[in-house]
Amino acid sequence: MRQSYRLGIFAVFLAAASCSAPPPENLCDGNPECLAGRADAVRPVDGDTYELQGRRFRLIGYDSPETSPHAECLAEADLGEETVSAVQEIFRDADQVQILFRGVDEYGRGRAHVYLDGVHVGHLLEQRGLAQRWNEDRSEAKPSWCE
Repeated sequence: MRQSYRLGIFAVFLAAASCSAPPPENLCDGNPECLAGRADAVRPVDGDTYELQGRRFRLIGYDSPETSPHAECLAEADLGEETVSAVQEIFRDADQVQILFRGVDEYGRGRAHVYLDGVHVGHLLEQRGLAQRWNEDRSEAKPSWCE
C-alpha cells in the first residue's frame, strides 16, 4: 500500500514536470544584433512592457495580465499587480540583460526578446504563472486572465 502511494506521487511529479515547457532558445547567444548590458538599465513597466532610455518596448512571444484600468476583470487586475512586483524583483535580482529588437507593435512600441542572465523574461514569468506564451504574429487571440 505504502509503495503504491509513493509510486502515485512519483507519477504525479513526472506528469507535472513534463508539462512545463523548456525555456526558449536564447537568440542573443553570439548575435551581434543584440544589445547587452546591466539589467538595471531596463525599467519594467509591467509583465510584458519595458523601458530603455525613455523608449517603451513589448516582449515578444508572451502575454501577461493587465493592471487596472486596462484589466478585463478584478482577478486580472490583481494578478497584474502581482506580476508588476514579480518582474521588478526578477530584474532587480539579475545581473545582465540582453535585448533583441524585432519591429514595432500597433501602439508604436518596439518589440523585443528580452533575456535576463540568459533566460527569456517571459519564461521566467510563465514559471510563476504570471505570463502565457502568445504568438501575436499569427493573430492569435490574447490569453484570457479572467476565466
